[in-house]
Amino acid sequence: MINVADIEKVVRQRTDADGVFIVELTVSADKVIRLVVDHKNGINIDYCTELTRLIEDNFDRNIDDYELEVSSA
Repeated sequence: MINVADIEKVVRQRTDADGVFIVELTVSADKVIRLVVDHKNGINIDYCTELTRLIEDNFDRNIDDYELEVSSA
Protein backbone atom coordinates (compact mmCIF):
# COMPACT_ATOMS: atom_id res chain seq x y z
CA MET A 1 0.00 0.00 0.00
CA ILE A 2 1.11 3.52 -0.75
CA ASN A 3 2.35 5.42 2.29
CA VAL A 4 1.97 9.20 2.71
CA ALA A 5 5.50 9.48 4.08
CA ASP A 6 6.95 7.78 0.98
CA ILE A 7 5.09 10.13 -1.35
CA GLU A 8 6.07 13.16 0.71
CA LYS A 9 9.74 12.17 0.58
CA VAL A 10 9.69 11.99 -3.22
CA VAL A 11 7.66 15.17 -3.67
CA ARG A 12 9.67 17.24 -1.18
CA GLN A 13 12.89 16.64 -3.11
CA ARG A 14 11.33 18.67 -5.90
CA THR A 15 9.12 21.15 -4.04
CA ASP A 16 11.73 22.19 -1.46
CA ALA A 17 14.18 23.01 -4.25
CA ASP A 18 11.54 25.18 -5.94
CA GLY A 19 10.32 26.98 -2.81
CA VAL A 20 6.95 25.26 -3.08
CA PHE A 21 5.17 24.02 0.02
CA ILE A 22 2.75 21.18 0.53
CA VAL A 23 -0.64 22.39 1.74
CA GLU A 24 -2.22 18.94 1.91
CA LEU A 25 -1.15 15.39 1.16
CA THR A 26 -3.49 12.49 1.86
CA VAL A 27 -4.01 8.91 0.79
CA SER A 28 -7.55 7.65 1.38
CA ALA A 29 -8.55 4.09 2.18
CA ASP A 30 -9.71 3.66 -1.42
CA LYS A 31 -6.24 4.73 -2.69
CA VAL A 32 -6.96 8.28 -3.77
CA ILE A 33 -3.84 10.40 -3.45
CA ARG A 34 -4.55 14.11 -3.05
CA LEU A 35 -1.68 16.58 -3.21
CA VAL A 36 -2.24 20.32 -2.90
CA VAL A 37 0.77 22.62 -3.24
CA ASP A 38 1.33 26.36 -3.22
CA HIS A 39 4.00 29.01 -3.71
CA LYS A 40 4.12 32.69 -2.82
CA ASN A 41 3.86 33.49 -6.55
CA GLY A 42 1.25 30.82 -7.25
CA ILE A 43 1.46 27.49 -9.05
CA ASN A 44 0.71 26.89 -12.71
CA ILE A 45 -0.79 23.80 -14.32
CA ASP A 46 2.56 22.78 -15.79
CA TYR A 47 4.05 22.45 -12.32
CA CYS A 48 1.12 20.29 -11.19
CA THR A 49 1.67 18.13 -14.27
CA GLU A 50 5.36 17.75 -13.39
CA LEU A 51 4.48 16.63 -9.86
CA THR A 52 1.93 14.18 -11.26
CA ARG A 53 4.59 12.64 -13.50
CA LEU A 54 7.07 12.55 -10.64
CA ILE A 55 4.66 10.57 -8.48
CA GLU A 56 3.67 8.27 -11.33
CA ASP A 57 7.35 7.60 -12.11
CA ASN A 58 8.02 6.58 -8.51
CA PHE A 59 4.82 4.67 -7.66
CA ASP A 60 3.76 2.01 -10.14
CA ARG A 61 0.03 1.97 -10.82
CA ASN A 62 0.30 -1.67 -11.86
CA ILE A 63 1.34 -2.56 -8.32
CA ASP A 64 -0.79 -0.07 -6.37
CA ASP A 65 -3.88 0.85 -8.36
CA TYR A 66 -4.38 4.46 -7.23
CA GLU A 67 -6.11 7.62 -8.31
CA LEU A 68 -4.03 10.80 -8.27
CA GLU A 69 -5.14 14.41 -7.87
CA VAL A 70 -2.51 17.18 -7.89
CA SER A 71 -3.64 20.79 -7.59
CA SER A 72 -2.70 24.19 -6.21
CA ALA A 73 -4.34 25.96 -3.32
